[in-house]
Amino acid sequence: MTANATQTTKELTADEKTESKTLKGLISAEGTKKRFEELLGKKAPGFLAGVLSVYNNSKQLQNVNPQSIMAAAAIAASLDLSLNPSLGHACIVPYKDGDTLVAQFQIMTRGLVQLAHRTSQYTRLHFAKVHEGQLVEHDEIKGVFRFDTAAKKSDKVVGYYFAFDLVNGYKHEAYWSV
Repeated sequence: MTANATQTTKELTADEKTESKTLKGLISAEGTKKRFEELLGKKAPGFLAGVLSVYNNSKQLQNVNPQSIMAAAAIAASLDLSLNPSLGHACIVPYKDGDTLVAQFQIMTRGLVQLAHRTSQYTRLHFAKVHEGQLVEHDEIKGVFRFDTAAKKSDKVVGYYFAFDLVNGYKHEAYWSV
């Protein structure tokens, strides 16, 4: 057998090599399409179009390694969370790693809520901004909170409240000041 007969990969042209280094090129690659179809099924083309839209609308992401953007997008896809900023499920955030920028997956509040609801283990899941004047009592030792929404003095957010109840009866509340 000759070397040509055993060669299983095709040689890439200079244009194909350049294209595979861009986000658009990575998204267009058959391997990428197949990987996201395995994760999302029929939703894959729309999801990949969304990744490109997020990229095109972010000057910061345009300076990031495209492979790291696709890796972050794959995490969002594996969790079936949208990267559409208006939905607030997840986002791709550029971080500095030495001298280079890399993209990382970041789950957002509504994404956490979405994942929690999918478990069918929650009977109540609530989070809210607490404005100046609304916190009446906060006992850190006992974990007791009392709020008065009518006592709001301004639009200044002074903290965040979160509470959930599980189907097994477990309940939890938390408050974080800003």
